[in-house]
Amino acid sequence: MKSRPEQKKLAEDEDKSLLRDVDELETYQQQRENNRRRTKAPPPPMLRFPGVGLGLNGYQRKAVEMIISELSVTEALLQPFRARMMQVRLGPNSAMFGQMLRTTCGPDGVCLSDSIPELGDKCPDQQLEIEIEPVQAPNIKFAKDSVTVHLVGNATILLSQNGKSIGRIPFKSLVELGMARNSSKSQSATTKLDETAADNTTATTWTHGKTMDVSLSIPTLALRGDAFDFFGLSPQTVESFLNTVRNAIQNTAGKALSSGVSLVGLERHLCPYGISQPGIQLVDDGLVLLNAELDAYVLLFDGGGIGTQQKQQQKRRHCSPMEL
Repeated sequence: MKSRPEQKKLAEDEDKSLLRDVDELETYQQQRENNRRRTKAPPPPMLRFPGVGLGLNGYQRKAVEMIISELSVTEALLQPFRARMMQVRLGPNSAMFGQMLRTTCGPDGVCLSDSIPELGDKCPDQQLEIEIEPVQAPNIKFAKDSVTVHLVGNATILLSQNGKSIGRIPFKSLVELGMARNSSKSQSATTKLDETAADNTTATTWTHGKTMDVSLSIPTLALRGDAFDFFGLSPQTVESFLNTVRNAIQNTAGKALSSGVSLVGLERHLCPYGISQPGIQLVDDGLVLLNAELDAYVLLFDGGGIGTQQKQQQKRRHCSPMEL
């Protein structure tokens, strides 16, 4: 049995050992905290909605405001791409290409033989179909005044009569959806975010009234690699054909979008749910602001479009084009 002095010394040694352990633990934690502070990236600046504190000349706040990023849109398109739901088939009933997809020209003189005479020689008097399927998920990029879509896919040419494949063209394309101002009728306004926002981010409202000014351009539509099969034609001939298709799409889209894109139909469908005045803003740094006015009573307590036939008729009258 140890004497009292020995027991006292042993207790003191244990206390000192415990204190050393505590000091070492505190030192270790302090070192970890210092390392974390040195390696941790600075927090991003707080994201502010456009027009906060800008007064009447700035952005008009609405009841519902949602910001989405280009990454969210790209990821949303990834699922239908994996499920092969993004295939497009152009045939005789297609508004833009129906008349062009013929191998022999009719009275109007429009057909594929204009740009590819070999097609009319080998497959005369045939109606064609084109099946377009992406081989990569579309990549979306947002800018302050445009949306850019990168597409990579294959176009398979088929005989409409029996569905036989007669050619395949791998392609890559760059499509730009522009939102241009119209000074005569636009109510758009470019506003700078609050001083605390990141890098003087700006946002532009391109909606005015019940329409949006939209334009479409295709800077690039070209062959992708050399693995194409189209009547043994040279790459230069196929490139010329793709250029003709590109011009046709741009011309048709230009005519269709010349008067703007109406939001009346969208607002009419949303009105029974208490949602009105939908709008969109393209913001710098790959962000899009979606906003709308919201009648919470209609959405939560008035059925949200669900109810008796009489109630639905009353809602349709309330959401008539005259109201919009």
